[in-house]
Amino acid sequence: MCNVFSGLIVTKKGKDWGKVLFLSGVHHEKDREKVKKKYGDNILAWESITPYSLDKFKFTHELNILAKEQKELMSLVNKWAKKRDKEKLLRSMITVTKDNKPTEDYKIMDNMIKIGDSMSLVCDFSVNVEAGRGSTQKAGEVSTQTAGRYSTQTAGWGSTQTAGRGSTQTAGRYSTQTAESNSTQTAGDDSTQTAGEDSTQRAGRYSTQRAGGDSTQTAGGDSNCIIYGDTSFIVLDGKNVLLTQIFYEGNKYIRKNLELDTLFKKYKKGDKIKVVKGEAVEKVKINKPNK
Repeated sequence: MCNVFSGLIVTKKGKDWGKVLFLSGVHHEKDREKVKKKYGDNILAWESITPYSLDKFKFTHELNILAKEQKELMSLVNKWAKKRDKEKLLRSMITVTKDNKPTEDYKIMDNMIKIGDSMSLVCDFSVNVEAGRGSTQKAGEVSTQTAGRYSTQTAGWGSTQTAGRGSTQTAGRYSTQTAESNSTQTAGDDSTQTAGEDSTQRAGRYSTQRAGGDSTQTAGGDSNCIIYGDTSFIVLDGKNVLLTQIFYEGNKYIRKNLELDTLFKKYKKGDKIKVVKGEAVEKVKINKPNK
């Protein structure tokens, strides 16, 4: 995803030469195709050098025009930017609803978007979001999302998500997710997940998962799963997965490890196994409650 802000400028000789087109955020891909049909290859892509800044810009792909014309076109991009209000541009790239109706009742503060309870936000660029309870957030790559309980968060790779209890989090690889009890987390490879009790976690390879007791974890290969509690559930998915259970017994904390590869000798991929104090005790049906 291009830096916020970004767009195109027309290089085709004629009345549209030098026309600046703002195509960031929700306009990024859909409108870009329309421009391509109209002007073909006679366009240049530009973006801000610093995200969320209207001060300096650069062209982003190989240029097929003379240096003099490049300079003239960049001057037009800068003139366009000086006439624009940064907050208005950001608002044009964001969709916020309350009770399924568009609303302007949200704040943009130092590159942070703040929405209230039971509101929905959609944007497809890197963003910092703070939301109230019962909110829905959807953002692009390398985003930071913070929400209250019973919220839904979706983000691209390299994102950080923090939510209260009863929340649902979905993120791409290299992401970090933190949620309270009764939450559901799904992440790609190389991710870190932390959740409270009665949670469900699913992650790709090379991930680390931590959850409270009575949680269900599904991990890809070469992952670490940590459960704090007597009882947990593991869904067999990848090889070289280590499940560590930490529980209190005899006035002290005990840490027991279980290598999931040993379970594949008795169970198959996709099976859900109940684990009590570091010992696999039985296979349970996926559609049954954890307790």
